[in-house]
Amino acid sequence: MTIARWVIIEEFTTPVDGVTEVNLNGVSRQQILQQCHTGVPARLMREPRNRVDPDAISVSITAGQIGYIPSDLAVEMAPLIDAGERRYAAVLSTIGSTMGDDGVEVFEAVLTITERIERPESRSSIFTFFSDLIGGVVSLLGTILKPMRPAARWAVKYVDRLLQNVANDDKVVLISLRVAAVALAVGLVVVLLRLIF
Repeated sequence: MTIARWVIIEEFTTPVDGVTEVNLNGVSRQQILQQCHTGVPARLMREPRNRVDPDAISVSITAGQIGYIPSDLAVEMAPLIDAGERRYAAVLSTIGSTMGDDGVEVFEAVLTITERIERPESRSSIFTFFSDLIGGVVSLLGTILKPMRPAARWAVKYVDRLLQNVANDDKVVLISLRVAAVALAVGLVVVLLRLIF
């Protein structure tokens, strides 16, 4: 069975440009940022008809647009988005403020962007189940225990790579993977419990 999966390529941060501008509806982006908090999902939208920058990618949250991806980064991301080769998930990771030259507080935002690519994979649904299970457990632990994030990313990539190399009809490998998945899940739960208690 062939399935399509969005695989994480990298995660990076970038400031949001244009945060001091006013949106077309008259709402100040500064007003929107004042009411925001970290962890808010952001939507990245291509603006190919933007007169200033044809590679423009706007950054919006539920309350409205807060700015744009910096142009040096947008020029790399835009063609990949337009071709459907990449998907980007963004979250406001930092909201801060500084005093401007005129003594007015200026709010700034930083995004954490996750870049994903679609990869068709040929594997059975049991492989998908165990990969998702292990990936979910490891990601959850990585979220709870921030120092584990690099290890969590490595483990998810390792498991995905392992499962991609397995043929659907190889029963010995399938059984080994089931045992390894259960052992890994139990081991992670034990580590979590020891760290908590």
